[in-house]
Amino acid sequence: MANIQIPNLPVAVGVTSNDELEIVQNGVSRRTTVGAVSGLTPGPVGPTGAVGPTGANGPTGPTGATGAAGVGVAGATGATGATGSTGPTGATGATGNTGSIGPQGVTGATGATGSTGPQGPIGNPGNAGATGPTGWTGPTGATGPTGAASTVTGPTGSAGSVGPTGATGATGPTGWTGPSGGPIGPTGATGPTGATGSAGAAGATGPTGATGATGAAGSVGATGPTGWTGPIGPTGATGVTGPTGATTNVTAGIEFIIDGVGTAITTGVKGDLQIPFACTITAWTLMADQTGSIVVDVWKDTIANYPPTVADTITGSAPPTLTSAQSATSSTLTGWTTSINANDVLRYNVNSASTVTRVTISLTVTRV
Repeated sequence: MANIQIPNLPVAVGVTSNDELEIVQNGVSRRTTVGAVSGLTPGPVGPTGAVGPTGANGPTGPTGATGAAGVGVAGATGATGATGSTGPTGATGATGNTGSIGPQGVTGATGATGSTGPQGPIGNPGNAGATGPTGWTGPTGATGPTGAASTVTGPTGSAGSVGPTGATGATGPTGWTGPSGGPIGPTGATGPTGATGSAGAAGATGPTGATGATGAAGSVGATGPTGWTGPIGPTGATGVTGPTGATTNVTAGIEFIIDGVGTAITTGVKGDLQIPFACTITAWTLMADQTGSIVVDVWKDTIANYPPTVADTITGSAPPTLTSAQSATSSTLTGWTTSINANDVLRYNVNSASTVTRVTISLTVTRV
């Protein structure tokens, strides 16, 4: 076992403070215990070494061949879960009390009674004969027809004249009964119907019964299993690149803001702009934060001769000028050097100013 290398020794288990270890102390092999080693005070941590330089990146490996296009198969649709049973119907609420009956309307007035038809004349009385057997009763005269209804009240008929009283004859047999008097006059027209009494007020509606409790909802059926996702199809080919837009004869704007940060703008150099493309100046515009006056000169030079100076002015004797106004523009560039080469530097210098605290100067250019 003396020739077995340490990595090939079996792993120790259940280590205690009394287990022995081999150590080298001052060049001499000695033995000690686990407890003695664990009780040692560790020395101070040494300083962290400097980080070595990062190695150069290795070359990029070749791109692997594109895998064959997989044909995606749609997963089967999971079965629809069973419909939950319908919850029981809630109990019907109690019926509200019946409203009280309204008072009865007033009875209309009774229509006027039609006038009585005229009375027929009284027949002449027979002569008083001798008392004898009772004669037979004569037939009853026919009833006259009923007069047609009329809306006009007919006049009251005059009473028939009374016939003279006959002389009292000797008692003898009773004479036969004379015919009945004249026909019955027509029935008077029916009086108009009295007006209908007003309807009594409707009784109050009884309160609505309470709504029964809602039945419990049936349980939701279990969701069917989700079908497996088909493989992703191949990526389509990249579309052709559209044509590059025109870069010449395009109108653009070169803008520079001069800001006094809340105070009136002072004179002097306010900043520089490098123009990355060749162009020709066609107009200028000044826009201020308030009515006032300002004159801005523009100097131009190459980046190799930076910075531009007043000797490099491109505005001649007509620099952009704002006079007691808030904006000004002009395309009359008399005496200007209007051409700008790619990468030239423009320097903006305020010759004079009053009142305005923030101004934007914009040069309209055409790219060449």
